[in-house]
Amino acid sequence: MKALITGSEGFIGRNLSRELKDNGYDVVCCDIVPGADSQALDIMDKQAVKDIISTSSPDVIINLAGLVGIGLSWKDPQRTVELNTIGTINILEAIRESGIKTKLVVVGSAGFTITAKMLRRICLLSLKTLIRYQNICRRCSAKYT
Repeated sequence: MKALITGSEGFIGRNLSRELKDNGYDVVCCDIVPGADSQALDIMDKQAVKDIISTSSPDVIINLAGLVGIGLSWKDPQRTVELNTIGTINILEAIRESGIKTKLVVVGSAGFTITAKMLRRICLLSLKTLIRYQNICRRCSAKYT
């Protein structure tokens, strides 16, 4: 199974990509600021989003890209709404236009926890991977709350 992760250089993105790779997934990592194992992708660039989705043909797309944190949203509310909303629309449009069959997981930061059951239904990950992902989310949540 192939997964495309946007926002792969963030805390959850790095951990999720490692977890998926450790469990046999082919993972395409993308971030606006690429790292050693990821490629550059600005989800506001509609054509770039379409290109990466068309060329990688992922079975699941996990969108972790966006501005998070209340402080940033108050400093630049327009950019926050644009990136978190229009960026997601660009991904949805790229999926529609490319005609590929994929699933999209959109993750937010409003104190929402993805349970293993929910994530399993969405992207058909193994139960072992889901439990690890849920534990990563719990550790992250405990650290920052």
